[in-house]
Amino acid sequence: MLGIETHLSYDITKQWYISLDYFYNYGGETKVAGVRQNDEQSNHGLGASLFWMIGSNNQLMIEYRNDFSVKSGAGTDLFGARWAYFF
Repeated sequence: MLGIETHLSYDITKQWYISLDYFYNYGGETKVAGVRQNDEQSNHGLGASLFWMIGSNNQLMIEYRNDFSVKSGAGTDLFGARWAYFF
């Protein structure tokens, strides 16, 4: 199985930055009783993230990801949020 992620980010200000993301997964074909199931992945996804530094220790991230080409397996279409505290 091969997984590749690429992220292009840009600092808008010292507190705000954005990222455009690309995801690719390949491989992982299964066999049942030695017979190939022709189910290996070749999946592509795109995403975007917005980050906001709140003070010097807190960060809020909002993201969206869509797997626009899914050959096998479950694709994603998600919206997420994360709060991180840096020590």
